[in-house]
Amino acid sequence: MYPKLTKVTKAGSCYQYLQLVESYRDEEGLARQRLVLNLGRVDADTRGDLVRLGRGLLRLLGEEMVTGEDLHAEETRLYGPLLVGDRLWEELGLGEKLGRRLRRLGKRDGGTVQAVLAMVLNRLVAPRSKLGVTRWLERVYLPELEGSRLGVERFYRALEGLGEVAEGLEEDLFHERRDLFEPELEMVFYDVTSTYFEGEGPEEAGWGYSLGGGRTGRS
Repeated sequence: MYPKLTKVTKAGSCYQYLQLVESYRDEEGLARQRLVLNLGRVDADTRGDLVRLGRGLLRLLGEEMVTGEDLHAEETRLYGPLLVGDRLWEELGLGEKLGRRLRRLGKRDGGTVQAVLAMVLNRLVAPRSKLGVTRWLERVYLPELEGSRLGVERFYRALEGLGEVAEGLEEDLFHERRDLFEPELEMVFYDVTSTYFEGEGPEEAGWGYSLGGGRTGRS
C-alpha cells in the first residue's frame, strides 16, 4: 500500500484528494490499483490534519515523520564547480602523475598532492592568495579534501615539491595529450607574460603598449 494524490476537476476548479491505495494484478495478470482508504481533500485547511495523521500512524509503527518544515540549513558549501575541476584532475591523472614523480625523487607525498589539488581548484574557481586558500576551503566541499588540515605552510612546501617535478609533469601531460587535436604535433605556441626593455633596441622596437598594458619602447 502507498499514498496517492488524485486530482479531480469540478466546475472548472481542481481539487486534490489523498488516498491510500494498493497494487494488485487482475485475472489477466495486468497491474491494477484499488482504493483502500480515502484520507480526504488536501488544501490549506486540511494539510495540517493530514500531517498529524501521518505522524500518528508512523508513531504506531515506531517511526518518525520528517517534513520540509522540520529541516533547517545550518551551513551551505560550494560544491558543483569543485566537482567539475576534480573530475578533470582525475581524468588527466594529475594526482597519480604528481605522486609518481615525487616518489622518483625519494620524496614522500605528505599531503602534497592534496595541497596542489586544493590550489588548482581555487585557481579555477576563485583565485586567492595562499592564506586566502585556507579560508576559501572552509566554505567549499569536496570529499578528497575533507580532514586534510591544509594550511599556508603546507601550500608553500607543496609548491617547492611541485617546482622540482613540474617539467617532468608537463612532459607527461604533453606526451599523453599530444594527439588530442592533431596526430602529428610538432610545435606548440602559447602566450607568456609580456615584458619591456630600456636602452637601445633594434629598429623594430618602437613606442607602444605591451599586451599587459605597459608602455614599451627605446630611449
